[in-house]
Amino acid sequence: MFQKTRIQLALSYTTVMALILLSLGWGLWWFILGALTRETDRTLEQLAQQVQWSLPVRHRQTTWEVIVDRSVYFQPNGEARLIWFAPNRDLVRATVDPELFNTPLRLEVGWKTISTRNRIQYRQFTRQWTYEGQVLGYLSVLQPLTNRDQLLDQLSLALTFGIPITLLLSGAGGWLLAGTVIAPLRQRFAQLQQFTADASHELRTPIAAIQTNVQVLLMDPTVTRDQQRGLEAIERLSQRLGILVGDLLFLARNEGPLPTLDRQQLDLGLLLLELVEEQQPLADQKKLTLSLHLGTLVPVLGNGEQLARLVLNLISNALSYTPAGGTVSIRAWCENEHCYIAVQDTGIGIAPEDQAQVFERFYRVDQARARSQGGTGLGLAIAQTIARNHGGAITLESSPRQGSIFTLRLPL
Repeated sequence: MFQKTRIQLALSYTTVMALILLSLGWGLWWFILGALTRETDRTLEQLAQQVQWSLPVRHRQTTWEVIVDRSVYFQPNGEARLIWFAPNRDLVRATVDPELFNTPLRLEVGWKTISTRNRIQYRQFTRQWTYEGQVLGYLSVLQPLTNRDQLLDQLSLALTFGIPITLLLSGAGGWLLAGTVIAPLRQRFAQLQQFTADASHELRTPIAAIQTNVQVLLMDPTVTRDQQRGLEAIERLSQRLGILVGDLLFLARNEGPLPTLDRQQLDLGLLLLELVEEQQPLADQKKLTLSLHLGTLVPVLGNGEQLARLVLNLISNALSYTPAGGTVSIRAWCENEHCYIAVQDTGIGIAPEDQAQVFERFYRVDQARARSQGGTGLGLAIAQTIARNHGGAITLESSPRQGSIFTLRLPL
């Protein structure tokens, strides 16, 4: 139990840390991308301003025109990557080869990212140039994003390897921290478990003494009728208390995986036949039909006494809550590396809101009826404990006034 809790705590810690690291890495990557892109945009805007100031303009007839060829930035040996579009949006001159790009260089005012055929990205900034109220053309400046992409690739590589390594270290740290936290809880639980076992064991002796003395007094011929009824009530209560103490002692001693030495190969068919034969008189007394259906079965590894108690608790529970004239059917089969035992009844059923709690200790769906049946509220808790100790589980399907199906799953 504590090992499973420790694993869950370590996994929860690692999961939270993974979400934090992934969010931090994702945010850092996008923050650096935005910062580098903004810096590139500022550089391009400044360059566009410088180029625009350097462009010579002349007046011809009634209009102005730009003499692009005379600009120092548009010379063949210039380092700037520039494109000039005429007022009608036709490409006039460029210091870059338009054939290098995947798509034709078209005029789009503002910012844009384009790619070349060899997958090199460029940032492009285009602005309109207006002089004396007349649109003289459009200037577009470009800058490769090679440095930015290299830096982002290095960051991605660092995050790709750094986050898993950090998670491994965090998982190891979480495992150690979970062990530190659980250690005192484990110790206190062991003390409580030992106290419960010791108290239950010590209570068995006085309860047995009470039952013996009551039986001796009941045999006394001088006991009056009223005294006899009182002694019989004491005997019933002591028997119920003895069952309760026995159940508590069983739970205290069997909370945890079943030792390998206590397991053996079991024939489920033979085990169920014996249990049905034992419970048949009780079913006849309550006028119930008790049936057994055996499918394909193979031997399972387990403790015969505990598994018999588990199935007996399920059968007794079904017989107790099924009215006269009803049926209790037991089916057993093996498939897909598991064996199944299903106990189905036509009893009062269990409401959906109670189904999640029926395996809790001392929980009763119908308090008054459960008391009248003489139960302790530990039968299903014991059954679930035995199932878990064998690596299995018990599931419940039920509807009010339509009966219930308790299904035990055991690994082969």
